[in-house]
Amino acid sequence: MDDGQRRQRTVEALESFGRALSENDRAGIASAFDFPAFFIGHQGAFVLHSEEELHTMSAEGRKFYDDEGILATRPEVQSYGPLTDRLSEATVRWPGFDAAGNEVWTETSRYVFLTGEDGRPKIRVAVTLGGETVAQSGRHPEPR
Repeated sequence: MDDGQRRQRTVEALESFGRALSENDRAGIASAFDFPAFFIGHQGAFVLHSEEELHTMSAEGRKFYDDEGILATRPEVQSYGPLTDRLSEATVRWPGFDAAGNEVWTETSRYVFLTGEDGRPKIRVAVTLGGETVAQSGRHPEPR
């Protein structure tokens, strides 16, 4: 598989992950990861060994989305690059949208993907680089 095909499969995997996050689809969220998965952020570092551990952690994220009125997100791939024949990395901005389709939140994460024997890239490492409300970021809300 060439780099263009790998990038396209990674974008498709991120789009599926974004739909799963928006729909709170636990199985869809879990299918985006290869376990063990590593999470690194300002609040600490975690190793998740199973889907159940991921569900526990993602429930906290879902509570934040609900509290902030964020109903949907989608990936905006800012950069992508192969690291080895099976590892690649991507930096992704995740805008969060309210019920009216206005962007109210933005978060950026960096991921390391492991491409399996089936050609599907899955998240092995997730690093949260930061998030903020749109008002804090200085961006103007963008209607859907």
